[in-house]
Amino acid sequence: MKCRSANGCPRDRNHICRQRETAIALRTSTAAMRIEKQKRLEAAVLAHREAIIRALAADLRRPEAETDLLEILPVIAGLRHARRHLKSWMKPKRAAPTLTLLGTKARIRYEPRGVSLIIAPWNYPVSLLLGPLTSAIAAGCPAIVKPSEMSEACSEVMAKLIRETFDSQDIAVFEGDATVSAALLDLPFDHIFFTGSPAVAKSSWRRRRTISRLSRWNSAANRPPSSMKVPTSRKRRGASFGASLSIAARPASHRTMPMCMRAACRNSSLRRKPRSINSTAIRRKPGLLPDHQRPAF
Repeated sequence: MKCRSANGCPRDRNHICRQRETAIALRTSTAAMRIEKQKRLEAAVLAHREAIIRALAADLRRPEAETDLLEILPVIAGLRHARRHLKSWMKPKRAAPTLTLLGTKARIRYEPRGVSLIIAPWNYPVSLLLGPLTSAIAAGCPAIVKPSEMSEACSEVMAKLIRETFDSQDIAVFEGDATVSAALLDLPFDHIFFTGSPAVAKSSWRRRRTISRLSRWNSAANRPPSSMKVPTSRKRRGASFGASLSIAARPASHRTMPMCMRAACRNSSLRRKPRSINSTAIRRKPGLLPDHQRPAF
């Protein structure tokens, strides 16, 4: 196993045990504490901008303007969006009580899910690593991130950025090849965010399914969702393969269903089964049909 990490080998469960202790402490974290971490991350991204540009130029031959547009700008915009809406996300929502509890008050309180694992791809190694990390911080979850080994220079920059900004008990980073990812998937995470190929997503999901059925899984595969043959019950519990990244990367207190799908489900008229074109309600008159299709009377 080729692993370059200051946190030790990922098969060692000591680091995830320390993060579980941190997850318990973060359950009572306030919005101000989470916003302060997001400000630190934003300052670190801006401070390492030149290093990110050089790393992406070496790995992917990406020009400076494209790096700013596709990598750095989405991360900064996501951090500022999360800071602007974090207090409303954390605010308890009123819920209608059942008839048996009539006269009482009910609230929905959002709590952190727990320790998260973020596995980033090689083609967008910054935005698809720090974007989900922004949501994990907003949700109050400690995280372990795994950059792609195929973009080696960018992986080193991301590891340096995270280690200089956060403590390993809060945000840890592991570098290495696919064996490191397999070792991380053996650990008991509460939420997993994976972006990569459908083949790796299938094998990783099956591997994770044999370990625990309780962890939520967000995957953004690089092919249409039809290629992901996942049981329907698993999809409803948060598998959301091929979902929008901005929705799938929301804090754990939010659903992974895209907003447009939620609006469609609420609209009863959109749930009706469309009528067939051969239905008697829209039968054509004989005079409107071509000669070879007219019925004989």
